[in-house]
Amino acid sequence: MTNQEVLIQEVQDEISAEMPERLRVIETAQEKDKEIQSRMERGEIGISHGSDKVVGLLMFLLATFVTLLAMYFVFEINPAHYQL
Repeated sequence: MTNQEVLIQEVQDEISAEMPERLRVIETAQEKDKEIQSRMERGEIGISHGSDKVVGLLMFLLATFVTLLAMYFVFEINPAHYQL
């Protein structure tokens, strides 16, 4: 066997040795996914209860305030500057 054939054989051996573990991990992930989907269908998870809208509004207001504050400091907006 050439060096390349030996390397190919080693890779194939590693893949065949790891395959049962990979299949087991895939099966457990599919079982968890089915459980999550069933909980979503029953309405246990993934449904808004109204609090996320309030949090979203608070985050928007905070972002707006921080943006205006940053613009004030960057552009030095001063109301006394614009008086006649």
